[in-house]
Amino acid sequence: MKQLMSFAITATMLLGGSSCGSSHKRVSVPTDSNSKVWVCTGGSSKRYHAYSNCKGLSNCRANIEEISLQEAESMGRTPCRKCYKR
Repeated sequence: MKQLMSFAITATMLLGGSSCGSSHKRVSVPTDSNSKVWVCTGGSSKRYHAYSNCKGLSNCRANIEEISLQEAESMGRTPCRKCYKR
């Protein structure tokens, strides 16, 4: 039973199942500049996220804020690889 469970988890991960450390699926990068995204306000942050509970935000020591895609891109942020399809 343990092996079957391990196989199911591995298969889900390989086939593009849940990401971001939650039940969310990867989504396409938004094209509307008014779309809302999540960012860590820390100085070394480089990505924007589709979900506020993405694992990519788990090490944020500053605030996590919802901002527009346009604002995130103007800050030099790029899409999170856990949230968005490549």
